[in-house]
Order: sequence, then structure tokens, then C-alpha cells
Amino acid sequence: MKVGDKIGDRVVKSILSKFPVMWSGWEMDDQAWVMVFEDGTKSFVTTDHGMPTVIDAEYFNDRIDSYKRTIEATKEAIKVYENT
Repeated sequence: MKVGDKIGDRVVKSILSKFPVMWSGWEMDDQAWVMVFEDGTKSFVTTDHGMPTVIDAEYFNDRIDSYKRTIEATKEAIKVYENT
């Protein structure tokens, strides 16, 4: 994704942030952006099967919850390993 790209009927004016999105067992759609469009609107954008998709912050709150569960499960697995 870059300045000048079209997403739906809007054109990206600037990108304020680019950050990774982690998925378990998924090899695509691993980046997201905070974008400002030429019409002055601002959105989160990610991809869905490679296609740009505008999303809301709740999407990332769900991802953060998943990350936390994964971290806790990994810590528990380490404890099991170390205590057996």
C-alpha cells in the first residue's frame, strides 16, 4: 500500500503508520496501515486475501486479545516442559 493507491472510491493521501498483524497459520494479510485519504478521512486498512480492506479499531482489539491468549498458552507450555 502506498500514497496514491485507491481503496474503494478513495485515494490514499498519506500513511501515518504501518504495522504488522500476526496470524496463526496464515501467510498473508500480515500488514496494516493508518491512512489519510484525499477527502480528509482517516482509516485503518489491512488486506483480506490480498485485497485492501477498511476496518475499525475493534479488529485490532480482537487481535490483541488473541496475542495475549497465545502468549499465556506458550508460557504455560514452558512451565509444563520445565516441570516434567
